[in-house]
Amino acid sequence: MGLDPQSRVLIVDDFELMRTMLKRALGAFGFTNFTEAADSNVADQLMVEATVTRRPFSLVFLDWNLPGSTGYDLLCKWRGNPRLAELAIIMVTSESDREKVQAALKAGANDYICKPISIDKLKEKLEAVGLGKVRSA
Repeated sequence: MGLDPQSRVLIVDDFELMRTMLKRALGAFGFTNFTEAADSNVADQLMVEATVTRRPFSLVFLDWNLPGSTGYDLLCKWRGNPRLAELAIIMVTSESDREKVQAALKAGANDYICKPISIDKLKEKLEAVGLGKVRSA
């Protein structure tokens, strides 16, 4: 069973343009339920709220470089919570350092995508985290 495109998606990136571009690209695949955060503190508060209210996110796009703590720090924190074990997390960043990619995957990121993001690469990553075949954009 894959993710439903109506699932809740959290996009965490400090650049509004990147969040907008991701929403538009994901919208082309049928996603419509987005929540955004521009820094790690807001993202963490949103995750706590979603967990407490039992309205969890199913998919997170998480930038590495954020105001506050890093996306990697959030990834490690969230993966330490058993309630978030099924959460699909894709690191989205300009960081292409092989060691950082490996650290993120080892810490529990489901996948990793480097900016700039193409529609084809996004589709590939969505399918890799459990969407099955994603309809064409």
